[in-house]
Amino acid sequence: RTAFKDFLDTHIKADTELAGAFKGYVARQGRHLERFATFSALMQYLRGLHHALYRWQDWPSEYHDPDGPAVREFKRKHPEDVMFYQYVQWLIDRQLGEAAAEATQAGMSVGLYQDLAVGSSGGGSDAWGAQDVFAFGVEAGAPPDAFNLNGQSWGFPPLCPDTLRDTGYELFIRTIRQNLSHSGALRIDHALGLYRLFWIPEGMAPAEGTYVKYPHEDLMRIIALESVRARAAIISEDLGTIVEEFRVRLQEYGMLSYRLFYFERNWQSGEFLPPEAYPESALTAVSTHDLPTLRGYWAGHDIGVRRRLGMLPDDEAEAREAETRANDRFKILQALGLDAEGDADCVMTPELSLQIHRHLGRTASKMVAVSLDDILGVLDQQNMPGTIDTHPNWRQKTPEPLEEILNEPLAAELAEMFRHQSRGR
Repeated sequence: RTAFKDFLDTHIKADTELAGAFKGYVARQGRHLERFATFSALMQYLRGLHHALYRWQDWPSEYHDPDGPAVREFKRKHPEDVMFYQYVQWLIDRQLGEAAAEATQAGMSVGLYQDLAVGSSGGGSDAWGAQDVFAFGVEAGAPPDAFNLNGQSWGFPPLCPDTLRDTGYELFIRTIRQNLSHSGALRIDHALGLYRLFWIPEGMAPAEGTYVKYPHEDLMRIIALESVRARAAIISEDLGTIVEEFRVRLQEYGMLSYRLFYFERNWQSGEFLPPEAYPESALTAVSTHDLPTLRGYWAGHDIGVRRRLGMLPDDEAEAREAETRANDRFKILQALGLDAEGDADCVMTPELSLQIHRHLGRTASKMVAVSLDDILGVLDQQNMPGTIDTHPNWRQKTPEPLEEILNEPLAAELAEMFRHQSRGR
């Protein structure tokens, strides 16, 4: 707020070059930025009056319509409050652009690799500003699977496919374009949602939900067009209960598949696939933020966490999971050509981590990703899908400053190993 006041006094009033850059950004972003900034200013104002207002649905009804007279009057009376949030977005955009330029100058050929979430809060600015395209009264999620026997309800409303199409996909186009603005690569979270999304009526269990189909050809064409405009790679997170022909369709559109070491296996024998079995058009990695870290997986730490959170029904189920994990460790060591009997202490060492990443580096896949958590040997995963306040999602502090991570012995060894495999920086 202090910086913004200084910006008003020093630049806006004097109409400096920096003020011109800000005004140009606001003009380019148009009504969508203004609507977001208005929402943010309104939320701040109304929470100051009523405190516990966390969703726009809790506001006085006259503020529910973004184009209504009450909102217009608010903007007229609080222009600087609205401008403040435009200013913050401008700063974020400038800094993200500077980071992308710095990455390019440092020799990172891809640049920034960003992530597009599968949805947004039903009580947030997207849903307030585009109420017609959200299916309120329903939550997106996933059916029960091996990692979550209860299924998942993600707590946000899905987009309505019919209304999305009827509005010319405006919200979808704008979202893709904005997320590609400084990206060299963009990961589409839960890419299966382009084809079908699991809908769960509010108040019902995930197992009682159903799949709803989406106009996937239109959505993929939009992504393809925008990626060409931005000269950015697209990685489609094609995990889970995906329809195989849709995965093939994603490949035909040039989207990289998302292949995880944990899942790339012959599911009949349980054996982990050799490097030559991985596809070329893919990004490969050990895990994701939604799955156990390498150290946590090896120790079976996530199994105990899921038992405590009620994701495993009883001690017997926990014991079965632990037995399966022990068998997985055995098969991983076999796949790496290592001593499969030396697993008694269940310790993930830097040497073993290097061997697993070397396995991925030998694949033909165009990209290989390494998690900072795995470089540091972090035990807990960043996110436990299906939980809200029972697990510390997205707020686990990295144990070392970012500047020191590259000094870790494993980081240096990984860098040298990937250079040796001609995988660049």
